Amino acid sequence: MSIVFDAPASPLARVRCYDRAVGSAARAPSVRRVAVAIALLSCDETSSAPRPASDASTQDAAGPEGRDASLSADATTPDSGADADAGPVVRLRGPLQGTFLSFDSGAVTSELVPEYLDELLALGMDTVVVASSRVKSGGCAAGSFAWHPELPDKLGLLLDDAREREISVYLGLVGTAGACPSFENATNAPAAAADTGTTVAELEKAYGAHPALAGWYIPDEPGQCPSFVHGYFAGVVAAIRARSDRPIVVAPYLAGGTSTLTPFEVGERAVAFRDATGVTIQAWQDSVGADAVDLGYARQGSLGAVEDYFREISNALGREGLWADVELFNWGSPLFGGPGYGSVSAVRLEAQLRQASDDLAARRVSWLAQLHMGTVDSNHDAGSSRLAASYRALFGLGGQYLAPAGYAWETPPAASYPDAGGELTNHRTGDPRDFLHEEWVGVLGDAAFSVDLGAERPIDWVGVHALDDGASAIAIPDRLDLSCSTDGATWNLLASVPRPVASSDGEYLLANTAPLGAACRSVRVQLSNDVWTFVSEVEIASER
Repeated sequence: MSIVFDAPASPLARVRCYDRAVGSAARAPSVRRVAVAIALLSCDETSSAPRPASDASTQDAAGPEGRDASLSADATTPDSGADADAGPVVRLRGPLQGTFLSFDSGAVTSELVPEYLDELLALGMDTVVVASSRVKSGGCAAGSFAWHPELPDKLGLLLDDAREREISVYLGLVGTAGACPSFENATNAPAAAADTGTTVAELEKAYGAHPALAGWYIPDEPGQCPSFVHGYFAGVVAAIRARSDRPIVVAPYLAGGTSTLTPFEVGERAVAFRDATGVTIQAWQDSVGADAVDLGYARQGSLGAVEDYFREISNALGREGLWADVELFNWGSPLFGGPGYGSVSAVRLEAQLRQASDDLAARRVSWLAQLHMGTVDSNHDAGSSRLAASYRALFGLGGQYLAPAGYAWETPPAASYPDAGGELTNHRTGDPRDFLHEEWVGVLGDAAFSVDLGAERPIDWVGVHALDDGASAIAIPDRLDLSCSTDGATWNLLASVPRPVASSDGEYLLANTAPLGAACRSVRVQLSNDVWTFVSEVEIASER
């Protein structure tokens, strides 16, 4: 038995229409699921509590043709730096305008800086924020301060290479939270301010006339900007202002605050922080990777989605005072070095960009392109090439993001966790904190479906957004098998990908890790599992 779904003619057009319809009925809370408390390992299709059918108005309506300009690549021709013989240099600018750059590990050496910046150009970025230049050790006491490997000399090379590529650079100063988590400590704060002042004076003397130097970044993060950190940042800002009038950036975060603070309250905190400290730009982390903050899921207990918070912060600060810091990693456990730190799906990233729209934030920057969308850093994630290619394809920077003509389930989903129609290709991922969210499709055990591309097309990357929820006996599949057919009858195995992580709660993008280099009319996706398999989206891209 198979279940077949025809994809709408223009899934990208629909999602662009969704972006334009923010605040309309398309974003109205969906029908709440019937609560269930059940051990899924022992249940089957007949014993599980049913899920209500999804709201067709938000699932199936096709929008008008065309892309939302704020999420499309923009081709520009720089006025300077072009080779007269080669003609003008045409540069693409993507919806992510920049990224943080970490020099902590030393993996991005001086020799690799040009190659790293070229990766950013290929992603349509023109802004780099150095995460930190110096680090403190010795706890909250006065301690000692030191440059990261190859610094400060490498900063000069970075600025020179950035100037050649018309990239703006914000230099991070000293980070103290690693040594002193309560960095506002009465002993740590003056020491941090003193080191900051000395560092800024040295860098202004060396690079003050450099056209690529755009501003400063204070690495310690103020959370949701509570009043008790105001004094610390006011002291650091004063140390900078005594030596420089460039913009100053900090990166607050939504993590941990969206269940206790309303969007309006966070906006009030943002403006109080600005007025008390003199910080110019607040690059608010969306915390979608760090804390699975609500991406418009109408999640029970959430006081607002990312967009709601960004809107109130933007209202409070003004658009120019807000940057959106978009996290490029999955929400999973453990984070930052563990299995949860893998590269996201392009579709989840697209949702994040919708929530941080161009009318709210002056710039969208990311954490961390060098690990999650690049290969120059030797510590990069196994999915970084896939995300870079899918992002470029999805937003018109190069390659093709393939819109299927339809797909067919070979293992029908459970009646309790159905596919209401096109859920694997509607550009919406499931809520990683709620397996009952309408976008999750559940199959007990192995799952398989085939995707019809409508014609033979080049294929390089295939990814499946999946869920792991140990308490509910939902696990990332043990293996992903990808097969190709040119006639719908004969299948050739392209790749067999083992589960890349141990069982660990969170969302994951299960995908091949090297380009397939195939040409297929249809793609078969087979997921091997002993318990429940939950998926919400399949994405297919080509670099050609």
